[in-house]
Amino acid sequence: MLAEEGDAETAAHHRRRGFSEDWLVRRPYRGTGQARRILLLVSALGGNIPVEHWLSDREYDITAIYADHADPVASLPPHDLIFNAIGDADLCMEALSRAEWLCARSDRPVINRPERVRTTGRADAAQLRSIASLRIPKVRRLRRADILALTDFAFPVLIRRPGYHTGQHFSKVDSRAALISALDALDHSGSGDLFLIEYLDARGADGLARKYRMMFIGGGFYPLHLALGHDWKVHYFTSAMAEDDAYRLEEQRYLDDPTSVLGTNGMTALRAVAVQLGLDYAGIDFGLDAEGRILVFEVNATMVLISPDADSIWDYRRPAIRRVFEAAERMVAERVDSR
Repeated sequence: MLAEEGDAETAAHHRRRGFSEDWLVRRPYRGTGQARRILLLVSALGGNIPVEHWLSDREYDITAIYADHADPVASLPPHDLIFNAIGDADLCMEALSRAEWLCARSDRPVINRPERVRTTGRADAAQLRSIASLRIPKVRRLRRADILALTDFAFPVLIRRPGYHTGQHFSKVDSRAALISALDALDHSGSGDLFLIEYLDARGADGLARKYRMMFIGGGFYPLHLALGHDWKVHYFTSAMAEDDAYRLEEQRYLDDPTSVLGTNGMTALRAVAVQLGLDYAGIDFGLDAEGRILVFEVNATMVLISPDADSIWDYRRPAIRRVFEAAERMVAERVDSR
């Protein structure tokens, strides 16, 4: 609550009090027989990969370590695998640094090495500019006063607070007056960093904005969803996918055959992104421009996997989403067994 109100210093004080003694949490193992043991590295700040839907306590004995508060001299619990679930490089740099140190103390396999996650902040996407058929927005991380002093950007522009997803604390501004209002709303005190992001228009000829998600898991590529909407900030949970048959038919085409939608060049570009990331679990949110190029929105490890609800209108999504869950489960099992 303090962090949401912009009081980062007091929030940090209470985190230290809360986690200094309780930085290690063991989940009860609910399976039978000898369990395979996983150390799950997480951050008290959030920004973690949501693994609870597919990392089962009936399959694994899981101990979570809040890396940003871990005791630097304590021994690591017995484990067969380290899963670094810290996924937000913009929010959790300190936790990732400590996670890197924790991983160096172990001789077990590591999923999503923290040194690789550290290079997946929003501004770090610039490293992908050399990939053909890819458009990367210009991203700068600045204080409010520095943003107001700039003159070398064009409206519309996007303003965002670091460490947030699903459209939170995220505004599109079309004028100088709107910029000042957005800065007032996002950073009352002017003491925090904000992202200034080039706006990439993801609307098609029909005026609809589209946001695709592709998952990179264990070396494979898995389309997860396509959301369509009239607003520039389109997310699956805020779109009208449930109300529009045409939207769902378009998503089904993407899930069944992404190459037919993205083209060979688009798929090649996504493969190059995955190789350059070098992560075991990650994903990319993107749009398409009029020439069919990939418009990168974000590339990171924090992508969530959620099963659709029981309504039969989502039956077309279930096979694709099941493949993604199975890929994640298989990836963990194979890495544990490779020890």
